[in-house]
Amino acid sequence: MSLKIFFTCFIILFCMVALFLGFKSKKKWYVAFTAIVCFGAFISGILKFTSLYYGQDSFCIATSGEDDCDVFSLNIDCRKLSYEHKYGKFATKLSLDEIKKEIEKEYGDKVVLSGDDNEIMITMNNNVVTVKLEETKKHGIYRYIYYVRAEVIGVEKTEDEYVDIPFPKEYLNVTGAYEKEMSIKCSYEELADFYKYFTNVTFENEEIAIHQKNPVHIKINEDKVFFEFD
Repeated sequence: MSLKIFFTCFIILFCMVALFLGFKSKKKWYVAFTAIVCFGAFISGILKFTSLYYGQDSFCIATSGEDDCDVFSLNIDCRKLSYEHKYGKFATKLSLDEIKKEIEKEYGDKVVLSGDDNEIMITMNNNVVTVKLEETKKHGIYRYIYYVRAEVIGVEKTEDEYVDIPFPKEYLNVTGAYEKEMSIKCSYEELADFYKYFTNVTFENEEIAIHQKNPVHIKINEDKVFFEFD
């Protein structure tokens, strides 16, 4: 039983016992006072420990579209605003520095990088997840709104066969579906830096090779990125 359910049941039980004792005493003022206090406690409990208060114990996304992929999980008090398997949005009371500390606590053996003042990048098991502070405003009891996404794209290898590739989406200059050849807004060095903590990536002759279940080779030439499959 989760802590929220336990406290909600405790509050309900407390209210029932208090009301029972109030009615048993046969004192109208005591019954009225007890009823008001219990009603307030019950409403407070409902708001604080159930979905009416927007609370969840964690926020999770998949790191890729593979069936056996890892899951990135933030075990914090938050409100889920949106979720689409590999990305989502949530609100919380925690600042970006506090979020980073929670990530380091949970993933102590992983690589956590501060991309800039509004973003954290986490490299875990040859995948990258970005946690970005989108805005600071009141959202119920929560103040900070974050967008979380797995830095992965799906490229068509053959007809109706797609391969998930860890890749920094912000560097792509494309609308619509990802393709084997796309415009890109970074240099080879910048792209290679994205993979520097991967254990399944090699660099040779300005080519990046990702040795995953479906191996892929990545090249950049004249503001274009090219994906080739084995």
